[in-house]
Amino acid sequence: MDQSIKTIQHDLQELWINQGAIFFNEGDSDFTRSSRLIHFGNWQEEYRSATANVALFDRSSTGKIELSGKEAGLFLQNSSTNQILSLKLNEGCELYFCNRTARVIAHCNAFYGGFPNHQSVYRLTVTPGYNQQLLQHLDRHIISEEVILEDKTDSLAQFHLCGPNAQTILNSCFGESIPLTQLFHQTNLSFKHREHNIDCLVALVDETGLPGYDIQCHFSDAIHLANWFIGQNIPLAGEYTYDILRIEAGHPIYGIDIDDKRFVMELPRVQRAISYQKGCFIGQEPIVMVRDRTGSVARTLLPLKIIDPVPGQENYIGLNNSFLDRSLKEDSEKRALSPKDKIYIEDKEVGLITSITYSPKFDRLLALGYLSHGHQEIGTRVKIGSSRIDAIVCALPE
Repeated sequence: MDQSIKTIQHDLQELWINQGAIFFNEGDSDFTRSSRLIHFGNWQEEYRSATANVALFDRSSTGKIELSGKEAGLFLQNSSTNQILSLKLNEGCELYFCNRTARVIAHCNAFYGGFPNHQSVYRLTVTPGYNQQLLQHLDRHIISEEVILEDKTDSLAQFHLCGPNAQTILNSCFGESIPLTQLFHQTNLSFKHREHNIDCLVALVDETGLPGYDIQCHFSDAIHLANWFIGQNIPLAGEYTYDILRIEAGHPIYGIDIDDKRFVMELPRVQRAISYQKGCFIGQEPIVMVRDRTGSVARTLLPLKIIDPVPGQENYIGLNNSFLDRSLKEDSEKRALSPKDKIYIEDKEVGLITSITYSPKFDRLLALGYLSHGHQEIGTRVKIGSSRIDAIVCALPE
């Protein structure tokens, strides 16, 4: 990484610390790791701000890969699950990259178009920490195509602004009405903070289940954009709140709920991430076989709500990600429920949970888990873990 970028990243981290940020490991010299801040002192207030007003998250550790070259679109079309060639400039979609047996290599948002003067590119955002895995996968499948791959993770900052008032805040920031009404559409916007002119890419996304926008800018501009939000008293939030929101929204995370052994058709909302109208792509055959022959999969990822309050349930936050509070993980054996606990109906094992959190929205614990075929009906009563905690299978939020 360029030393100047390291310096800017360190300055941004110091800015967050001055705002009360608590990091996974403040002494870690690796920015990508240490930048995963977990909260700003009060995750409950951060959650209330996000759901009732607005909240800003620093998501700069999100992986960012750019593809250019005259065959970049065709290459993505043939290597991912969704329809790429039909995207117009500044349109995007959700997609998966799979191996030939349709096991998931990466879960991404894809967009056609980049920053001004560099728009004939395709951009991928991928789960933090998995940019190199995806880059290697893509590079391995380039044969003779004219495609250039670039890892932009360390050169681009990314913020996420979400909540009922997110669009109003963005309109104020950029001095114009944000022209985004469709999911996975993006726009180029310019912003001036004091003497600094900042080019941003803003995309409408829904990972938290709230009106939300991903905002990318060059890292050299990130601290100026962050200072504007701070100057406007925009509430700041960390990974604890983000994790709660994405579980309430039924949104799985690669490395937690998904891995390279997971069949893509077991995942939620595949109807918007997989196109059956496109030509051949990597992993297509087993996907089409499920659609046309069996009509079902062995397991499906669904939300589950714990029926009764669990003692100390408000402390069930930060348990799903390895970078979060170690003290919480050390306490996990004392808890009634933990990620990877098995799901039962009577004494029969029918699945396992992958994520769990306390949900202020429901004042109950919520989980995401894989349930075997025949046990996926909404309203099915199950038991989880060695303590056999009662839970109910829920529908994915619309």
